[in-house]
Amino acid sequence: MTRAARLTDPVRFLRAERAARADVPAEYTLRAGTARVVLRHGTSDIRMFDEIFCAHVYAAPPEVAAHLEALTAPPRVLDLGANVGLFGADTVSRWPGARITAVEPDPGNLAVLRRCAELNAGAGTWRVLPVAASTTDTPLRFVAGEGSESHEAHASELARSIEVPATDALALLDDADLAKIDIEGGEWVILADPRLRTASVHAIVLEHHGRLCPTRDPRAMAQELLAAAGFETRPGGPAPLGVGTLWAWRP
Repeated sequence: MTRAARLTDPVRFLRAERAARADVPAEYTLRAGTARVVLRHGTSDIRMFDEIFCAHVYAAPPEVAAHLEALTAPPRVLDLGANVGLFGADTVSRWPGARITAVEPDPGNLAVLRRCAELNAGAGTWRVLPVAASTTDTPLRFVAGEGSESHEAHASELARSIEVPATDALALLDDADLAKIDIEGGEWVILADPRLRTASVHAIVLEHHGRLCPTRDPRAMAQELLAAAGFETRPGGPAPLGVGTLWAWRP
């Protein structure tokens, strides 16, 4: 099924795709689940829409889905690297009433994310934090304006970076049933933090990256760090150039 067919207004979507006006975010309603999404045509938002709503890269494995469905209250979901809120919209479609904490430092992404949260306020509880996910509250340098690939700046990127506030993600993991971590290389300090072993989060879906990875095999490194923290893991598909999805859960 094409991406347009996932929406209640496919003709308007296709027209906007042809115009590719990234400066005019467009709002749509999903055909399944009735959640709303906000997209900047001509940007990586469309690729992320494909991954989440067409390829279903964040469909939970049985071990995770069973735990979330057995909860006596809607799940608490932490979205580190929330981008424009597509994972959150998918979450409230799957688990109505979910309580979402969306963490996103990029100013351009943040404006769209906040609109997405407003549109879906009736389907779940949203808290948007305009900060970068880290292991301390120390501000960091950040390369913004790259859509889903905005990231913490390398030393060679400082001249084109901005300073953004940060938050200790380990504290947020203590208040989540499920966490999505997609922060373009920022995941490694979080995964290596010894506090991950005692964090009460039950399940994590991780997008691992070669950027800032301490080894040449990001998937193996992620599995090793998650196993050391007490998680079982399952790969979520191929990992070209080290980028891929990994599910992890407490046994």
